[in-house]
Amino acid sequence: MSVSHILMVSLLGVMVVPTETTASEFGPKPTIEQVEALLAATPPTTADHAARVKTIRAIDALFDTTEVAKDPAIIEFYRRRVEAGLAALKAGPPPGHARIVKLYSSSTVIKTADGCFTFDFAEGPCGDTWGLPEATDDEFRNFHLTDEQRDRLAKLLDVYFITHRHHDHVSFALCERMARLGKPIIAPPESKAWFKRGKAPFAEAIQTPAPDAVHTLGKLSFVHYAGVQYMEWIEDDHERPVKDSPKNVPNNCYLVRLSGMTFGHCGDNRDAGHVEWARQWSKKGWRPDVSFALGIGKFTKLLARAWGGLRIHVHDYEFRHTNFNRLSWWLDRRPVAWPKRRPVLFWGEHLDVPLPSASDR
Repeated sequence: MSVSHILMVSLLGVMVVPTETTASEFGPKPTIEQVEALLAATPPTTADHAARVKTIRAIDALFDTTEVAKDPAIIEFYRRRVEAGLAALKAGPPPGHARIVKLYSSSTVIKTADGCFTFDFAEGPCGDTWGLPEATDDEFRNFHLTDEQRDRLAKLLDVYFITHRHHDHVSFALCERMARLGKPIIAPPESKAWFKRGKAPFAEAIQTPAPDAVHTLGKLSFVHYAGVQYMEWIEDDHERPVKDSPKNVPNNCYLVRLSGMTFGHCGDNRDAGHVEWARQWSKKGWRPDVSFALGIGKFTKLLARAWGGLRIHVHDYEFRHTNFNRLSWWLDRRPVAWPKRRPVLFWGEHLDVPLPSASDR
């Protein structure tokens, strides 16, 4: 089987589905309107994904190059999708559920009746994190939320968790607003130091609690592992990192509990120690009900075994850098399983997940 196929696992067995969109389906390229119609017709699900395949393939075809992120029509499409996500957050989940909203790449927001927090919110592919995208000369400077959307998101949130300070995992605009509102921003110490170097007005407000201990913020509690994203490899072998490289970036792995439900997010951690950390905290009752992870790589598979539960893809459609020349990071270089417990959410989409009952905790 070629790399242009993906394995779908269903109750009926294994079905091979081509991932390339053909001209006969959408013409030379799907339009934004066609993609919007498909998104409306096929909402995210943890059941059979068959109805979603065409939608995901259409998005893949629409985003055929990173250059589309400079297209004003795509930027407006993104803002419309964010608007849908903000509306879903304001409405909140049905009783007894957590609402998970995807906004961009690794940007996920979780809301329950007890609070609202985000992992790794980033506005887009602008690579300059020391200022607002629109105030930089970055090639992607126009791809961002409106000021009004930024304000509304900050008001909805209670806590902002940042795994590391790379552009696709942090937002200068949201940090600025959270600090102004006196709301917690949690990040590694190196991320705080990074923003202090850049003279960010919110740098001192960033909190860097001790790892491997449970912390409480209102009705929310969390624990984290102090990991690292290795950025250099010996002879390009991704099993052998250069552990003392100055390019490496500290990366927190989080377990966050709200309304009796536990959520896990490891950002771009490549430190093998977090797998054993995940196992140990699972034994202490912190096994996540929902986790967010790349759809690729050794650690994704190891964490899946340690954590189980519902896994939601992140780091897809990141326009500044691709994964093996693909924007849709949920597809591996090899054929991969796409089980019902691993849904893909697009910008502005949400999924409502039942909270665990008292007997399940």
